[in-house]
Amino acid sequence: MKIIRLKKYLCLVGFLLVFRLVVGQDKLDSLSLTIQKEQTLLEFCLAAEETNTIRFYFIPDWIDKLRVSPYDSGLSLRDLLKKATANSEIDFYFLDNYAVIFIKDPSGSKVRDNFVETAKRNKIKVDQLDIGRDDGIVKEVQLQGVVQDKEHNSPLVGALVYVNGENIQTTTDATGRFQLKLLSGEYIIGFRYVNFEERIVRLNIFEDGVVNMKMDELPTTLNEVIVSDKSITSSRVGESSIKMTDLTRAPTFLGEADIVKQLQTQPGVTSVSEASSGFNVRGGGVDQNLVLYDGVPVFNTSHAFGFFSSFNADAIKEASFQKGGISAEFGGRVSSVLKMVSKEGDYNRWGGEFGIGLVSTNLTIGGPIKRDTSSLLISFRTTYSDWILKLLQNSYNDIEKSSVFFYDGSIKYAQKLKDGGKLTFSSYVSQDKFTLSTDTLNSWQNITLSMRYDNKIADDLFFSVGAYIGNYSFSVEKDQPSTAFNLKYNTFYPAIKFDFNLDKPRNKYAFGFHSTFYNFSPGELRPTSPESNSKTTVIPEENSFENALYFSDVFFLGEKLSIEVGIRLSLFTRIGPATGYLYEPDSPKEPYNIIDSVQYRSG
Repeated sequence: MKIIRLKKYLCLVGFLLVFRLVVGQDKLDSLSLTIQKEQTLLEFCLAAEETNTIRFYFIPDWIDKLRVSPYDSGLSLRDLLKKATANSEIDFYFLDNYAVIFIKDPSGSKVRDNFVETAKRNKIKVDQLDIGRDDGIVKEVQLQGVVQDKEHNSPLVGALVYVNGENIQTTTDATGRFQLKLLSGEYIIGFRYVNFEERIVRLNIFEDGVVNMKMDELPTTLNEVIVSDKSITSSRVGESSIKMTDLTRAPTFLGEADIVKQLQTQPGVTSVSEASSGFNVRGGGVDQNLVLYDGVPVFNTSHAFGFFSSFNADAIKEASFQKGGISAEFGGRVSSVLKMVSKEGDYNRWGGEFGIGLVSTNLTIGGPIKRDTSSLLISFRTTYSDWILKLLQNSYNDIEKSSVFFYDGSIKYAQKLKDGGKLTFSSYVSQDKFTLSTDTLNSWQNITLSMRYDNKIADDLFFSVGAYIGNYSFSVEKDQPSTAFNLKYNTFYPAIKFDFNLDKPRNKYAFGFHSTFYNFSPGELRPTSPESNSKTTVIPEENSFENALYFSDVFFLGEKLSIEVGIRLSLFTRIGPATGYLYEPDSPKEPYNIIDSVQYRSG
């Protein structure tokens, strides 16, 4: 049966190539058939031939996976077949009033044409680009390029680059670069990034080439506005990406956009209390959340009794939150990871933002140091809440003696290098002080410094080397002469990180080495007046190293399924100088049970 139909098909196709008859198509166009049940297109054609004079010519394997349903009854034959063969390589022709000939398009041009038409209907810009000339030889070619923000010329990190219909995709690295390996031919290349207009390129590529894409951040015009409780995060497996543009439009407390407050609206995330910017994830404690600002951990994330977070939303470019499967790249915490990346200055022109709120004011300004080569961005936020407390002195006795003050600031310098790499320097600092009437003065400070270099070793192997410094300090002061004291605590933690990413068509490998040195000052209490009865107490400093090796692999099993596996080997080592104590066997580890001690030298 297949051989007979194949011969009929070849003969008629040959005849069609010589002279295509187009008369008599009106009868086939107006023909409407009834479909009783859902069935394959092959079953439909065979049944239609038995009850009508129409004849179909095909190879069965081409159409036995395509389907029609009773909902298609009443459609003209042409519309029914168009619907059944949509998004496939199969096309058809009507011939001489009685025949329908199915043909196959192995190059996939029909699928690409349908995709382009759909994109144009959705007002997505489609570009045409040719690289090289077709010499009739199919060979492997390499496509690479850079994806940037058109307005600022800054790289878009993590932008999706995909090949329609080929199950091939990749994402841009820290410098906005991407790389794909393809067979020479015609492709539809798409570019997507959160809050940016999608771009499509119809590409004919026959040799190695470059496609650089600059994407526009444009508002979407809606026919109507629907208010709903949809989260302002776009979710992926195990991770949520926070849209900073939507964050600034979300409801705020006293006019302050707050990342941490938005995290508390997600499933599994709860607040520590009503007046706190700390958060718990799936039953974990606040200290089990890793908060990174440009790669440096931040220990205290709150301002002003916890009413505000320590991070100015105007200075942050992007943020991601992992509360499910945490990547092997991160360690030291078991509940979640909040990773924030600060903004870079515009590479073309200077500009800024200024805002005044009920309790604080902020200023952000940035621009090029050398046009299209280097940029600088500075952000600062401070409060005038002390002034507000003084206004309340008539209603609340001694409240004018209270004090609530905070500020935070950041600076970032970015330099594009001639070797294709990128060097960034960033710093962040925050300071808090508060006291209530005659109570003690509490203050804390975060300081972070980071220097990072990004580049590639090969077309699909990228690396990042970073040196980071963090410091967190806390102090309590009391000024009553009889008990005046100053209690200090400090943690200093410099680190180095080596990260590598190997990007293959179906696998994304990540591996690296991290090393962090910790210097803990557990406590130092000193009297601050001659009359004070407080005694000087100094707890010896402690030092340690935390080293880690990690490896992870994300491999794709089709378009809708991916699996990530990873391993992280961590080693925490305490180093001297220190004193170790030996206790009575089977006795509580209390000072009165100490029987000996061991002195460890520095290092």
